[in-house]
Amino acid sequence: MAAQVAAMRQRYPQFTVRASLSDPRFLTFTGEVLAHETLPVYTLRISYCYNQPPLVQVLAPALVETPPHFYADTQSLCLYHPRDFTWSREVSLAAEIVPRAVGWVYFYEKWLQSGEWFGDEAPH
Repeated sequence: MAAQVAAMRQRYPQFTVRASLSDPRFLTFTGEVLAHETLPVYTLRISYCYNQPPLVQVLAPALVETPPHFYADTQSLCLYHPRDFTWSREVSLAAEIVPRAVGWVYFYEKWLQSGEWFGDEAPH
């Protein structure tokens, strides 16, 4: 957990981190990202519990009602297909998850403009 926090602080200092008072294995990172200088700034929340895949949610701006590559039940982004990428506690949020989330934001904005998702896709 300390390594996750240190890596996030080093690579994404604009993210704040909060530990759960009831469960020290649960962390929440919140911060702003810019996928491209011509696109809006997005505020993301990454909810991470030791040894479980993180959930990434967009806090702002509001997403359309049914965006592509999105889990409606958790209101979180679909960033990878389990056949193509396996989460483990050794995987760095800063090195893997944040860049994937920034990519999702970029492709989402392009989808809003064109109606086509230009990122990698796999059937859900």
